[in-house]
Amino acid sequence: NQGHFTNSYWFYDYVGRKIGDGSSTLFWKDKWLGNTILKSAFLRLYRIALNKDVKVADMGIWLASGWSWQWHWRCSSSGIT
Repeated sequence: NQGHFTNSYWFYDYVGRKIGDGSSTLFWKDKWLGNTILKSAFLRLYRIALNKDVKVADMGIWLASGWSWQWHWRCSSSGIT
């Protein structure tokens, strides 16, 4: 049945992604965690993110205790805009 493949995003709907070291996976725009892109799942956070084209590998650093996320938000003097 080819009815499942009628939209232009069928490939992304049926294929998962292993990110490896994250250097070729976009944090917000690639489907790497669950069945949707993070931009869609967390639109308000995406809107205030400073780097919308950041790779997963550039979103944090490895410490002795494990991965540490490094968030960069657009803020004003009164808080997040």
